[in-house]
Amino acid sequence: MVSCLREIGERIDSIECGFRHAIARSTLGKVYTWGWNGHGQLGHGHFDSELSPRLLELSKGTLKREKILQVGAGYSHTVVMTDNRELIWFGTSGTLNKQATPVHMNLSETLPTLFPPNSAVASGLSGQQFDFAVVKLNCSWSKSMSVTNLSIVDLRAINEDQSFGKINSVLK
Repeated sequence: MVSCLREIGERIDSIECGFRHAIARSTLGKVYTWGWNGHGQLGHGHFDSELSPRLLELSKGTLKREKILQVGAGYSHTVVMTDNRELIWFGTSGTLNKQATPVHMNLSETLPTLFPPNSAVASGLSGQQFDFAVVKLNCSWSKSMSVTNLSIVDLRAINEDQSFGKINSVLK
């Protein structure tokens, strides 16, 4: 139990731990990070460590405030998934190097076959029909490797079937 979050009335429904940092998601979709921040994995725009949980502000810059569905912590990076299935990450992992502020993961660069550059998920457009959707994220790490896994669902057959016409709105 993280008592300081309980004292302010937050109910935490998931928590992930990286090498020396943690990320917690509240039932309202708010995210708190704390711990060592040498690679920017807390996402607060600096590299200073945080001893207590601090609310992650996603409304700064070009990111709009969205409800967070899932969180994941790697060795020195953090990934969050928003309610419109966009992935936002910060820290150091793969091509991401000491990124202290949240950035959108560009799925059209990483997985161009599934998420073409003009697709709804790749461009951040909500309310549009798409063929694939990220439904789960998972981070795991060891001393030598950090891996972020994405579970992606294929919606093409469902999109063609009229009886499942509202599947995209259910996923969002």
